[in-house]
Amino acid sequence: MTETDVKVLNEILTEKQKEIAPELNESEFFEFFSAQEILRNYSLSPNEIQNGIVGGGNGGTDGGIDSIYLLVGGRYVSDTEAAEDLKALKQSVVIDLILIQSSREETFSMDRVLRMGETSENILSLGRGPTEFTEKYNDSLLDAIERFRTGHRVLVGKFPTLNLSFFYVTKGQTTKISDDVKKKATGVEGKAKALLATVTKSTFTFVGARELIELAIKPPKKTTPLPYIGLMDSPKGGYAAFVKLSAFYDFITDRDEMIDHLFDFNVRDYQGDVEVNKGIRDTLAKAVANEDFWWLNNGITELDPVLRTV
Repeated sequence: MTETDVKVLNEILTEKQKEIAPELNESEFFEFFSAQEILRNYSLSPNEIQNGIVGGGNGGTDGGIDSIYLLVGGRYVSDTEAAEDLKALKQSVVIDLILIQSSREETFSMDRVLRMGETSENILSLGRGPTEFTEKYNDSLLDAIERFRTGHRVLVGKFPTLNLSFFYVTKGQTTKISDDVKKKATGVEGKAKALLATVTKSTFTFVGARELIELAIKPPKKTTPLPYIGLMDSPKGGYAAFVKLSAFYDFITDRDEMIDHLFDFNVRDYQGDVEVNKGIRDTLAKAVANEDFWWLNNGITELDPVLRTV
């Protein structure tokens, strides 16, 4: 039920705010949290998430957009200088422009959809300058608009894939959005493609309390290469790859912290300076010719349906 979803979401928000950003007020943290969860697969840093929030800028309005992110090849473009440097990229470039409206309301409003559409029209009408926009936007939003236009200008000759994504986030229930609001969101999608010919795909997504909870508890997707130094195949199919311990350590950690979501929930983490771990460390530090680290420390290996070794 909606009331339960909102209660659970509020509990998550309270705990996460204490952990991540106690200095923010509730509205500011909801903007941060929404953007963080929507962008989770891009692995942006907290500073990059905060950098994309334009709702609190000075000198004007936010145009109904709380956050805006330009990503090229999955990497966040933080300023116009970085956008200008994109000209060094080769072909097959993918641009993602992500616009997010975050509201702690428990409904989805037609007015907010209309305002997002109007601001996106200003952004995508490349010949339209700030003095011709339908609102006087704040400095943060104007900077984000300029950043996108700079990136688009230097990359357009490479015929990039340009994906435009609108996200409207509230604590409401997406199953109760009125048909008129849905229809207007579809119109915003279509208008974006009509305004700028280079837009490959335009999508408008509603995110309610239930969807935000599901995002929060879902492990992020991330592709990370693990270089190997040798490969052994089996006559019955399958392979065993050999990697350096240092490379494996880099693969499973981030700033010396274990990346927990890479592992199943029942995989034990490092348990501290206990006897078992001391023994594992000793076999690494004090190599003995007749001892095989693999057989001493690999846990349980199934050799065939009958024989197993510990």
